[in-house]
Amino acid sequence: MKKVYFFIGMLLFVSVSNVNAQILMQWNTFGNVGTETTEPSIFNDPNLSGITNLTQGSITAATNSNRFGGSGWFNVGNTALGNTITEAVAGNDYIQFIITPNTGYSFTPTSLVFTWDRSSSGPSSVALRSSVDSYANDLGTVTDMSSGGSSTTTTRTITISALTNISSATTFRLYGYAATAPAGTGGFDNASSVVDVQLNGTTTAVSLPITINYFNGTKQGINHLLNWKVTCTNTSSAIMTLERSADSRNFISINSITADAVRCNQPFSYTDVNPIKGMNYYRLKLVDADGKISYSSIVALLNAVKGFDIVSIAPNPVVTDNFKLNIACAQASKIEVSIYDMQGRLVNRQSLNLIAGFNSLPFNVASLSSGSYTIRGSINDDKTRVMRFVKE
Repeated sequence: MKKVYFFIGMLLFVSVSNVNAQILMQWNTFGNVGTETTEPSIFNDPNLSGITNLTQGSITAATNSNRFGGSGWFNVGNTALGNTITEAVAGNDYIQFIITPNTGYSFTPTSLVFTWDRSSSGPSSVALRSSVDSYANDLGTVTDMSSGGSSTTTTRTITISALTNISSATTFRLYGYAATAPAGTGGFDNASSVVDVQLNGTTTAVSLPITINYFNGTKQGINHLLNWKVTCTNTSSAIMTLERSADSRNFISINSITADAVRCNQPFSYTDVNPIKGMNYYRLKLVDADGKISYSSIVALLNAVKGFDIVSIAPNPVVTDNFKLNIACAQASKIEVSIYDMQGRLVNRQSLNLIAGFNSLPFNVASLSSGSYTIRGSINDDKTRVMRFVKE
């Protein structure tokens, strides 16, 4: 099993705080077989939203112990002596992650620290770019990296200075280039169970002209009803856009409201009469009079006759004695929720009532010691849903 909190060896960083954190995100690829296409974070700053996955562009995951990456960094038509960053961008040859600050917070990334291994024809150089400028410019690069030998214990650092106080979801892509053959492999790699990918920076509480009092979702037959209320201060108007997604990542607008300062402080609702089959993820995009953008947390509704799903645990890791278990349920039901430690021992069990819609259930885990746990939800004869969380 991966060791979550080994702050030793190649990565020398300081402690985390709830307001200004040195560590924003961490991943540990030790134990991978190499064919993984997603890699969940093992630590998130509590002011950032949820577990964040490393994902891949057009590269192909390939068997390689303790690595997240693959082959295909070199594409047809690339430069034979080593493909360029321009060719890598055109070929979508990257590993990416998305950082989403919680409402009321911004983040400033300062460095990406990682270990990188490759085959002799794999990418020896990487460049970090972001969605802030549509991946047009490098935030930083590391070039001429070795293959084999001590590469899995050699710390690489990209210093980031171009981004400050970001208050919206931002995608970071690490493009690999200077590969010389399609079969060449490369990626984040690890020689022992320690953190091998880490984003450093700070998070800051920001005073928002628009704050969200609540954002809820319920089912009304085949329709989805969304309700929300915000408070507007120091802004003459607000644009509220309700967005929907089938995968919780790619959102489209389904309704937009422009409100003056008086109307802004009154309740709002919208009925989605054409929800997507299966899970629907909703969020609010808020734009004040100065063009400042913020987002609500996500509400999930299940468009189905029956069934449920555990959407998330927030926050995860659990940094206090409380978290919220977020569940989307197709119909009003009673759920049995059980928590097990990593030895499979039952440490908590509760029966709770769910509405037909989005349920955010508070849990107190003050009695649990620090460590990893599994939470399981069961409704009658439906399939059990399982999610893992970490209590600090």
